[in-house]
Amino acid sequence: MSMVHDLTVGHLDPNALRSCAAVPLRPLDLLTVARVLENFPCLKIEERNGYVIAPLARPGRRGARRGVRRSIAGRDRVPGC
Repeated sequence: MSMVHDLTVGHLDPNALRSCAAVPLRPLDLLTVARVLENFPCLKIEERNGYVIAPLARPGRRGARRGVRRSIAGRDRVPGC
């Protein structure tokens, strides 16, 4: 069995997340998002109203998702995050 995971990234309302809703408190800086994603040219993101959804786990993309997690974990090193 396989499961596909997506990662929702944004400045999201924690109260809305408790209800499984993504409600941005403020929009992401899409220039910063583009700069981070330059390191992952095959990664397709979906832009929503103030946040993005990125595939975190897809079959055969183990290295890519590991790199995405590392980039997000090191977000304090990326200006604008």
